[in-house]
Amino acid sequence: MGKYKDEHGKTKVGAFLQGLGDVGKPILQAAAGLTGQGWLNNIAAQISTSKDISEAQKSLALELFKLDIEDVKNARDNETQRDISEHSSWLSKNIHELIALVVVGFWIITWFKATVIDENTIIQAVLLILGYLYGRSQPQK
Repeated sequence: MGKYKDEHGKTKVGAFLQGLGDVGKPILQAAAGLTGQGWLNNIAAQISTSKDISEAQKSLALELFKLDIEDVKNARDNETQRDISEHSSWLSKNIHELIALVVVGFWIITWFKATVIDENTIIQAVLLILGYLYGRSQPQK
């Protein structure tokens, strides 16, 4: 995640909110729910306290769990490195935005087809939007 989190086991904002005591606790719980961290911690707790599986199975399950968590962390780190690398292509850095643009574009086209009869108007609107977005994605000189 980051150097601070690797060294301290929590993020800077997490440490700050923990320092607030009861005031920060609900915020931390909400953040854990959004990030999935609370869910992941619950799984580890369920594995550790289960009476239905042997100690060897618990140990193996927790080891596999840690490997899965590390795999997710590595994927995030790889994506971050790709985004800051000068050797990554424009497409690889912007694929998420392009997918979102395609989804929104299809939604707009569907909406226009439902409300506007003239097909040329639809094409002009889509081209206008794409031109605007393309212009905003180009570096300013």
